[in-house]
Amino acid sequence: MGDGMKIEGKLYGEKELLHALKALPVKLQNKALRTGVTKAARLVVKAAKQTVVKDSGLLKRSLGHRVWMSRDGMVIGATIGPRKGMGGLVEKKQSKKRGKYMKAVGKKDITSGKAAMRAESMEYRDPTKYAHLVERGTKHTAPRAFLRRAMSASSDVALGVMRAEVQKAINKLNAG
Repeated sequence: MGDGMKIEGKLYGEKELLHALKALPVKLQNKALRTGVTKAARLVVKAAKQTVVKDSGLLKRSLGHRVWMSRDGMVIGATIGPRKGMGGLVEKKQSKKRGKYMKAVGKKDITSGKAAMRAESMEYRDPTKYAHLVERGTKHTAPRAFLRRAMSASSDVALGVMRAEVQKAINKLNAG
């Protein structure tokens, strides 16, 4: 992941749930928390894809998540942002209706065929290199905070999903 953003959430205020979670074996604790973090991260990525400004579509397509755990196993989290290796060719176009715009062409070979004739209007773009500039802005452009908006809009729902997954794991172990 490139320049990802962090969501921090703690399961607090529900003493019974935390005590029941700590009663589980460590592997089941980690599995329940990891599942909850994964589902919460998916919600945030979906919200980010809805709010991202579309220029060529590469940034939207590259958004994803990676769930991680600290070496001591005490912290489980997710990094959300553009995925590496999702860059592609972008063709600059202009039309009377739309004005100047860009169109993602993919990872095609532009050394032969019709694409070679249009090669001067194409360039390679990697969303990991410019996502932070879109998110935070530059001195020339205003910030378009798609990740921050997505995180603030879906943080309560994401924490609810995490709580539900922990409760589901506890209920599953108690029933079986």
